[in-house]
Amino acid sequence: MILKSAEDVLEFVADCKVAIYGTGRVGKTLGEFLSYSDMKFCYIDDFEKGDNIFMPNEIKGDVDRIIIATGDKSNRERMLETVQNFAQCALLSMDIIDVLDRTAYYEYFRDNFDSSLFEPNEFLTALQNGYLKGETEYVNRVGLMNCYYYENIRVTGNDVVVDAGASCSKLKDNTTLKFAEDTTGMVHAFEPAPGIYENLLEDVKDIANVTAYDLALSDSTGDSFFIESSGSSRLMDYGHSKCTKVDMVKLDDTVSGKVDFIKMDIEGAELSALKGSEKILKTYKPKLAICIYHKPEDMMTIPRYLHSLGVGYRIWIENNEGHFWMGAKIFAACDNRN
Repeated sequence: MILKSAEDVLEFVADCKVAIYGTGRVGKTLGEFLSYSDMKFCYIDDFEKGDNIFMPNEIKGDVDRIIIATGDKSNRERMLETVQNFAQCALLSMDIIDVLDRTAYYEYFRDNFDSSLFEPNEFLTALQNGYLKGETEYVNRVGLMNCYYYENIRVTGNDVVVDAGASCSKLKDNTTLKFAEDTTGMVHAFEPAPGIYENLLEDVKDIANVTAYDLALSDSTGDSFFIESSGSSRLMDYGHSKCTKVDMVKLDDTVSGKVDFIKMDIEGAELSALKGSEKILKTYKPKLAICIYHKPEDMMTIPRYLHSLGVGYRIWIENNEGHFWMGAKIFAACDNRN
């Protein structure tokens, strides 16, 4: 069965014990939708365990309906085969994934958005005029290599740069290389995904002003685990044979001296990474390009945190990648920066 509309989803789960198979972006978006619809559910994941998250064999006989929640077509058949004998299963169409995405972000926006946190621009106006509800359009495509720049918030001169979520040229969006071209200063590139990190090292081996780290930025230190599950790479607390152990560090403890520009695109870990950078943020007031599209609440929690620092950050919200919400960022700068 393929669920093609929000109505299909609600009909499928009505009066049933429901499990969402997948704890990545699609699964979390579906969970937001069901929560707003007052539906109770649990999660299934192959690698992650935790509060309300179970391994597949732990839910056998305990649920009536399972929704396979992944945007990764290559995973669908494997996931369906794993649980098809446990309960009635359904897949999400790619179209409904977009609809649920829009619904979850709109409902959070409707209940929580505070426009006073942001400087005026066209995207903010579009949001206020119903963009997330589909009542107005907004398109701003600047291209992958420039999507972390906004007006004067960019790498220039001898800026020292932190690139968190550096990626690699094999994935066609190695921002580290772009930043290294735009500055004579040092670029500190953080990429905890093991395979991507190895490709990143190959990319930058002959570039003198880049230092690469296979570390995950956070507000605490210690071990974490990196997994790519259901199409969503992320850090998690629970280890598994298919996880890779990675070191979590605070940026404040890792990079010494001034920092002029910080970019973060780290799968929902942006707020914790910023909190681990508080000393740098207060001391050097770097320009910021921070992704806020991984979790609905990031559109508010991250700007509020930056304002709470009391250093005078002005914040713009923008989506310059031409997608509905994926690619949304906040850009921030201080007028009183030394």
